[in-house]
Amino acid sequence: MEGGSLQNVILLADSYKISHHLQYPPGTTSVYSYFESRGGTFPYTVFFGLQYILKRWLSGPVITKEMIQEAKELFAAHFRTDKVFNEEGWNYILERHGGKLPLRVCAVPEGSVIPTKNVLFTVESTDPMVPWVTNFFETVFVQVWYPMTVATNSRIQKQIIHRYLKDTHDNLDSLPFSLHDFGYRGVSSIETAAIGGAAHLVNFKGTDTVAALPLLHKYYDAPMAGFTIPAMEHSTVTSWGKDGEVDAFRNMLEAFPSGPVACVSDSYDIWKCCEKIWGEELHDIVVERSKTGGVLVIRPDSGDPPTVVLKCLEILGKAFGTENNSKGFKVLPPYIRVIQGDGISYTTVGSILENLKDHGWSAANVSFGSGGSLLQKVNRDTQKCAYKCSYAIINGEGVEVFKAPITDVGKTSKKGRLALHCIDGEYKTIEGGKGDPKQDLCVCGVVPELAARVTYRCPYITETLKTERPFGVPPLKLGSTLSPQRTYFKKRTVNRACAVSLSSVTMSSNTSKSKKKKDVQNHRDIKSSNKCSLSSSQNQTNFAYSKTRKNFRNAQYQNTSSPTYPVTLELSLGSYRKAQSSAMGSSSLSPAPSSPLSPPLTQNTPFSSPAASPTHKQPLQSLRLGKDLLVPVFENGTLLKSYTLEEVRARAELGPSDIDVFKFLEGEQQQSKE
Repeated sequence: MEGGSLQNVILLADSYKISHHLQYPPGTTSVYSYFESRGGTFPYTVFFGLQYILKRWLSGPVITKEMIQEAKELFAAHFRTDKVFNEEGWNYILERHGGKLPLRVCAVPEGSVIPTKNVLFTVESTDPMVPWVTNFFETVFVQVWYPMTVATNSRIQKQIIHRYLKDTHDNLDSLPFSLHDFGYRGVSSIETAAIGGAAHLVNFKGTDTVAALPLLHKYYDAPMAGFTIPAMEHSTVTSWGKDGEVDAFRNMLEAFPSGPVACVSDSYDIWKCCEKIWGEELHDIVVERSKTGGVLVIRPDSGDPPTVVLKCLEILGKAFGTENNSKGFKVLPPYIRVIQGDGISYTTVGSILENLKDHGWSAANVSFGSGGSLLQKVNRDTQKCAYKCSYAIINGEGVEVFKAPITDVGKTSKKGRLALHCIDGEYKTIEGGKGDPKQDLCVCGVVPELAARVTYRCPYITETLKTERPFGVPPLKLGSTLSPQRTYFKKRTVNRACAVSLSSVTMSSNTSKSKKKKDVQNHRDIKSSNKCSLSSSQNQTNFAYSKTRKNFRNAQYQNTSSPTYPVTLELSLGSYRKAQSSAMGSSSLSPAPSSPLSPPLTQNTPFSSPAASPTHKQPLQSLRLGKDLLVPVFENGTLLKSYTLEEVRARAELGPSDIDVFKFLEGEQQQSKE
């Protein structure tokens, strides 16, 4: 996965995505989509893994000429026509954005435990020329279902073990190592093992899935995320022969004279092994070894788990003795334990521990190892994960987008721009137009608040703009043959638009009411006479203008920290050249095709350093008027927020507001009977 064609992000999409740029309604300038768990096996989800996807695939310049050419050739052969692949669109992203993706992603913090049927992250395009990018990357975005589902599965088992430890033991010290990841060999690929193993380590600290460790080190700043101990496999026992089993175990104890070791003990006769070999022949070595911190962990690996674990404890209890803890449950000496690694899942862990509890044994005597059931026996439908478009801007008007199939109401999608709030301890997704405008991230809800401070005509407010193209929205899509960088030479007009995004609007608190009215009137006068549509004089470092076309001048975007407002330029070629000449302070009337003389579609372009961009420094912060839990994490190729594994673990930790895991298991059992 680290080399070859799979490095080309244009190839990280389902085939039919390649044709979708031709299928949106004419005049579409923005597409907004969201990801959620629509329900599924578990009542909540542990959100984890989006950061890996963003860092691994989407951050920085990810589009090159070579990638575009490779994709062009591949899809021409794949579709058996060269009319499908959007070469112009990808070239536009390369030239205009330096190969960075014009996308904004807002998400709940990683590690958050969110009930199902709530929005988890949103994705929207930030460049009106390429709105299709939002859903083009659905394929890779949706793959967050896997780490999210594994983390949820793992946490459910943590809840079960926690409950039994709390009921039958004096402390919870053993909890972080009570479920060990045995799943490396049971998954479909190395990357799957790395991602799934990392997800498990959100909840526990024991693993044998080595691939998870470098992933967490690289993408979640975890120097060492998981730990393990020396352990035997059947080959290291059976290679000594049946009569040499005791010698194999003696060799293990001598090779590792201190610390914990795990010995698989069911190669031949698990009962004889526990009673005769461990309980008699090697008894003294086990006890002596405990003086240097040695711990023997006996691993049965076959049979009915509840029956086998209980019988092993009974035999070992007779050989090594037991003590009763403060809650009256039996505990083996601290130097001997049992680990059950066969047949372990969230449905069997509880039955094993319940059986031990019924027979007076503490849950602290046993730990578990889970493989395929932890990392492999899950799929996208385990949590019914889906990525759907809920909002678009078409011909300047915001449109709520949704699906509502009569054959499955459970697949009905959400509408509008979304926010996630926690109200009285209950998570609730606020759909566009349904919540408190001061708490809703829907653009239409926050623009009235902005209007009091910023001279800005929002294209989403349509009461007075139903018959005219809104300010900041390009009149048409790009042509099918012309490069966007050379449009003004061919058409003798310049059609450019800044990204219609809240992140590109910075609030200005010192603007007087009279100045605002004057700016708005100037804008209307200019537009009605087919003049240049430009921002107010507060943005003089970006654009300075008068009401006549002759006096227009372009100021070359030297101050990137000043506000940037959405604009559309419609100039004749002569006026364009005069504007350039004025901006450059030169008599030359021949602009270089690569000169950045049109307003940047986003702050993060090849001509604008992301580090200097106010969008990069404080994306959307000035517009987040409520307590929306969706925070900006990625914008225009730049990762805005990065979580460490420790931060993720802290959010995913068990708490008093957790679901009653036993009611959940009872519901599972009832469904299985039905």
